[in-house]
Amino acid sequence: GGNTVAFSSNMVVVPEKRLGVVVLTNAAGEMDINYGIMKLVLGNPDPQVAVTSQQLPNTKEMEGTYITSRNSKSSFFEWILGISSTLKVESVNENEIKISVYGMEGTYVQTSPYFYELTSSTPMLDPKIYFEMDGDKVKRVTTGQIADYLPLEWDRQIPWYYISLAIIAVSLFYFVITLVVMLISWLRNRKKADVKSGQKWHVWTTVLGAAFVLNNVLLLVRSISAMSTMSLHFADIKWQILLNWALLVAAAVCIVGSLLQWRVGQLTKGQKFVKYASLIMLLLLIVVLLNWNFFNVLA
Repeated sequence: GGNTVAFSSNMVVVPEKRLGVVVLTNAAGEMDINYGIMKLVLGNPDPQVAVTSQQLPNTKEMEGTYITSRNSKSSFFEWILGISSTLKVESVNENEIKISVYGMEGTYVQTSPYFYELTSSTPMLDPKIYFEMDGDKVKRVTTGQIADYLPLEWDRQIPWYYISLAIIAVSLFYFVITLVVMLISWLRNRKKADVKSGQKWHVWTTVLGAAFVLNNVLLLVRSISAMSTMSLHFADIKWQILLNWALLVAAAVCIVGSLLQWRVGQLTKGQKFVKYASLIMLLLLIVVLLNWNFFNVLA
C-alpha cells in the first residue's frame, strides 16, 4: 500500500486462494474504501486468537527498536523521518509483547513461532505481525501492510540520535556565541588589532563551524516546512547541500593549518584550550553531518 494527498493504493495477494485485490483511489477518506473492498471480497479472515500447543520462542528474542523500510537511506531525510517511524517491541511475558509505533500501543500474543496476533490496542494497529529470523536475531518485521520494519543499525539507535542532536545544538550555541564574542572583541580593539597566527586559524574554525551549523539548521527547517505542504523540490535546497561540500573542503584546510601550528607558543594556555576545543567541536559536527548524509543529494 501507499498514498499521497487524496490518493492511495492497496494491493493484497492471497496465494493459497490464487486471488489478489488491487484498489486505486483518488478520493479523500480513501482508507475506508481500500480496506472495505478488501473485506467485501475476502471476508474477515481474522480468527479468534488461539495459541498453538507447540513450544514457542521466548518473546525476549523480539525485543528491540526497528525502523520502517519505507525510509531514506542515503539523504538527510533519514534524520527527519527516522525518529518518527520507529517500532518498539517490548516483552510482556514469555508469550506476549507490547508494540509502540506512531504514538499507538498494542499487545500481541504469539500463536505460532514468531507469529503474533493483536489482543488489545489503540486504533489502527495491524492485527497480525510476523518476525522473520536470521539465526537468533530478527531480520525483518512484517505486518503485510505498507512496509516492513528492519532492525536499527548501531549508529541509528535512539541514544546516538539524541547524541547527534545534542552535538548539533551545542555546536550552534558554541560557534554562534564564540563568533559574536570575537566580533565584539575585534570592534573594541580594531585600531590596535594584531591577530596572532595561531588565532587566525581559530577565527576561521569558528566562522566555518557557525556557517556549517546555521546552513544545516536552515536546511532542516526549510525541508520540514516544505514537507508539511508536500511542496519540497530538490532545486530549492540544492545550493545548501553544495555549500556543505564547500565548507567541508574549507574545514579540512583549516584543521590541517591549525594542527601544523599546534606548537606555536604565541598563544596563552586559555587561548590554546579554546582553539582546540573549537577544532574538536568542528570535527564532531562534521562527523554527525557525514553520518546522517547531510552531504548527499536526495534519493
